[in-house]
Amino acid sequence: VGEWLNNMARYGLCRLRGIGTDLDALEALMAYVGPIRGSNFGNVFTVEANITPDSTANTGLELNSHTDLPTRETPPGFQFLHCVRNEVSGGWSYMADGLAVIGHLQREFPDDYASLTTHNWVWFNRQLGEDHRWVGPVIDHGADQSPVTIRAFYPVRSFPAMDPSEMPAAYRALQRFHQIADDPAFRLAFPFEPGDVIGF
Repeated sequence: VGEWLNNMARYGLCRLRGIGTDLDALEALMAYVGPIRGSNFGNVFTVEANITPDSTANTGLELNSHTDLPTRETPPGFQFLHCVRNEVSGGWSYMADGLAVIGHLQREFPDDYASLTTHNWVWFNRQLGEDHRWVGPVIDHGADQSPVTIRAFYPVRSFPAMDPSEMPAAYRALQRFHQIADDPAFRLAFPFEPGDVIGF
């Protein structure tokens, strides 16, 4: 486990195999990592096909590159995905290199980068008994010495919180961000197999 955690911290992504398919295996593994910070989905969010879904994760819809829980002041720092069952063809997972995307934007598209780091958006999700909202830019560098936060999940991005004159540039920058984040040059693609745990 130690080598896995070191590699995850070094590279930002690491796959652990052969953990098994017990539903409690992930929480047992997390005991070696640190305390679990739960969300409105609980400590563990089960992603499975659902006829009446309450999340896009439980549908067959393609989810392009995104970050989870941008509605929080502090979105998850590390996340872990545990494959318990996968009996379908297709459905590969894609992981984008957020820091590489940011660096490319900063070098090649400085106007879009400036917009993505300064123009604020309202992010929210609401369900029975829950209402989470945050206002901030897509790329949030925060205070000195704080890690960069990327807020990029279109189902919970509601509306721009900026002067109307800034909106055209902000939407163009947002479109550029997603085009780059979904570019195969910035992504890894791999199938999930039962017993895999991906930490990122």
